[in-house]
Amino acid sequence: MLPLVLTFAAALGVAQPASTPSLYRGWNVSAFTIRGLDGRLANRLGEGLALAGERKLLRTHHPLFTPDLMQADVDRARLFLVRHGRPDATITPRLEPDARQRSVAVVFEIDPGPVVRLTEMAAEALPPHLAPQAAPILALEEDAPFTDALIEERIAALLRLLRSSGYAGASVQTEIERTDSTSARVRFLVDAGEIYYFGDTVVRGIADDLIGVARRSIDIAKGSRFSPERLATAADNLRLLDLFRQVRLVTEDAGDQQLNVIADLAERTPQSVELALGYWSVDKLQLRGAWRHRNLLGDGRGLGLEGSYARYAQTAGLRVWQPALFHSRTLGSIALQGRREDEEAYRLLSGEIEVAATFLPSLDVTIRPAIAVAVYDLVAKTDSTGAYPDPGPNLLRCALKWSENRLNDRLYPTSGTLLQVFTETGLPDFGFQRNYTLVEPEAILYIPLLGEALTCAGRTRLGYAFPAGHARELLPDKRFYAGGPNSMRGYLRRQLGPRDAEGRSIGGTSKLEASVELRFPIIWRFHGAVFCDAGQVWDARDEIRPFDLKLAAGPGLLVQTPVGPVRVDVGFPITVVPDSEPEVVFHLSVGQAY
Repeated sequence: MLPLVLTFAAALGVAQPASTPSLYRGWNVSAFTIRGLDGRLANRLGEGLALAGERKLLRTHHPLFTPDLMQADVDRARLFLVRHGRPDATITPRLEPDARQRSVAVVFEIDPGPVVRLTEMAAEALPPHLAPQAAPILALEEDAPFTDALIEERIAALLRLLRSSGYAGASVQTEIERTDSTSARVRFLVDAGEIYYFGDTVVRGIADDLIGVARRSIDIAKGSRFSPERLATAADNLRLLDLFRQVRLVTEDAGDQQLNVIADLAERTPQSVELALGYWSVDKLQLRGAWRHRNLLGDGRGLGLEGSYARYAQTAGLRVWQPALFHSRTLGSIALQGRREDEEAYRLLSGEIEVAATFLPSLDVTIRPAIAVAVYDLVAKTDSTGAYPDPGPNLLRCALKWSENRLNDRLYPTSGTLLQVFTETGLPDFGFQRNYTLVEPEAILYIPLLGEALTCAGRTRLGYAFPAGHARELLPDKRFYAGGPNSMRGYLRRQLGPRDAEGRSIGGTSKLEASVELRFPIIWRFHGAVFCDAGQVWDARDEIRPFDLKLAAGPGLLVQTPVGPVRVDVGFPITVVPDSEPEVVFHLSVGQAY
């Protein structure tokens, strides 16, 4: 493509610098200016020229002047203008020296000339059955300007179409013809070659007991038509196993229009230990530990142990899993977990066994159905009538979580969306009397502002639960609570919503939370934020009233660390709060508020 562009640009006129530039070799460049181009195009050109210098803090640092450096920038500018539809532009460099300061200001005076526009794009030797799919690729907007980026984009689109249709060796060349001084047409010369099909799958570099799960994850049937997308999906499947530190998937010509799939893999260390210790304003001291072996039971079947301690809850659990179960992107698991919660209004001990499957239809979407049987021991500390049900021994539940994560960064997002819905129901089978249904959708949105200097983040979270069947009330861990660093920051943890006569939070059956936050850099790894939160929890459906929402606002300070942000938020309730509630609430936490 590049030689064609340079040939197309042969008529470009560049005024050569006079012989005097050599007199200023080694002088400081005091300024660099581009004249004759509109502001946006001039700025983009300047970003790629060495003489324009580098912006550091409040100053621009230019290199020392040399004639060779100036000529190199002239050549870069010439190619830039050709690629942006200005093949007839002229560039005249001017030097404005200051002998006393031994400095020189450099000016590029540019006459951009007329814009060359594309009048036609056509493809020759394209397989006829692909013509309908190629038509949108070859379509032109009215008076489309000729740019190198446009041509490269269409070449890439044609190659994707050809290779996705099995033409593994396809290539596309271009011929560009000037029809007059302001227009041109492009022909794409297609060499499709033969249609190829996948052959055998060969896995190398790993132990025999992992070959089976690697093959199931690759999941490319012999005899299926070649597709680079299918190959990329297979590589993603292997990475998702978390068993390999290196994944290299290529094809090898096997003759007779077949391509063998070659997977060169390197195993990662199967065992890992995680330990975490921290202090938060809500839970005070927190401990968490986990041990995992990713292939303890062979064929990629792993086992993990984990436990945690915090002020209000302690957990311990064991989980075994099987990757590529039923489908290349389905992880099956069985987990056994014990949990102890000690809140102001109740103490709850539970043991649970859960069977789940995690399915990833794409890298952004996760679907996780689960069914579990739990044993409960509940001690209510409140005398509030009907707050919690009478103790019962068992609970059978099923749950489904769907999420779509399109954030541009997991730890420090600046754009994208996160959507998720969690629903759970207590089943009436086997005489269990704790029937209920709950639904909790959430939406998070990040919008970059002023380039990416500012980030606007917003969240909405809803919750609705109700008892069903013979059940009259909800268990305390199935009710909704609000308040805290990741909820309503104008209130302390779980202090928003229904309470008993002694002021203890007992949760509710409905919840609404909404928040908007503006984040901005300060210096080094420090970022600031200002936020406004709204939220409320209601005890019954007939109590839901939008004007009951509580409001809070305040500033936040965030410092970036390798494991995520450490945040300090200060919430000021806007609406009237009871005398028992503080007028200013401080939160120290790890991770984004949402």
